[in-house]
Amino acid sequence: MLSYFYVLFALISAQALAQKPSDHFAATIRDTPPTQADPAPAARVRQENKQIATTQYVPGRWVDGAFQYKGAGDRWSAPSALRVAKDSDPHVFVNADGETVEYETGDVLFRVEGMGWFKADKNSPKTGDPMVPNPTGFALSATERAYVRATNVWRQQHGKPALVVDPILMKTARQRTVFSHTANGMMSWDQAARNGFTGPATDNLSSGDRTPEGSVQNLAADGPSEGHYKQLMGWKNSNGWRDFGMNRIGVATSGPGGTWIQIYGRQ
Repeated sequence: MLSYFYVLFALISAQALAQKPSDHFAATIRDTPPTQADPAPAARVRQENKQIATTQYVPGRWVDGAFQYKGAGDRWSAPSALRVAKDSDPHVFVNADGETVEYETGDVLFRVEGMGWFKADKNSPKTGDPMVPNPTGFALSATERAYVRATNVWRQQHGKPALVVDPILMKTARQRTVFSHTANGMMSWDQAARNGFTGPATDNLSSGDRTPEGSVQNLAADGPSEGHYKQLMGWKNSNGWRDFGMNRIGVATSGPGGTWIQIYGRQ
């Protein structure tokens, strides 16, 4: 009788395994290679990945300037290497299996450790924090990101739209982390123009604050009649205070307790 139950259990287990759905997924790639002890699935996975890499785009997205691809189990993961195809590229590369992969200018070429190179469409969607709009994907530090966010949260609370991260204003702010409106011997708008910014710009400085939120609170503390507050609202003093409708921002800091700078601009 005992042997009968062993046989029955084995039959049920075999049937359950036979009915188990495959864990492969279409138009994307595996992010966990099979073990060497399972050669048949390993060969199948290599073939699937080869076909995907040469014929299909892997689903991708940009989140706050960082690229992610959709892997096994519909999980979004970061690649081990990344580049965006340029006009000067040959528009073809050979993946880990020796297959030729064709792509278009602007496509995202990314590497998955142990799996080779793959491609995602140049129109991969961009998402992120609405309080840190960053359409160019400019690389922000955690502090810079928090500073932009704190500024835009304050602006939203006062009926103003979010300022967009601008690469030139970011570069300019990082060059001016001293408590002076004439850092580097020039005004912030002159340095921004020298760096390639074509619209009006102005800066806002605070000192001694420990956090991005503290700096914003400091700038706004004196109320609507004062310049720091007006600049947070998008104004500039140019032969008198007026609303310039600033829509771009660059930020930087020398560190907690040091100088905090915001540069606003309009494009």
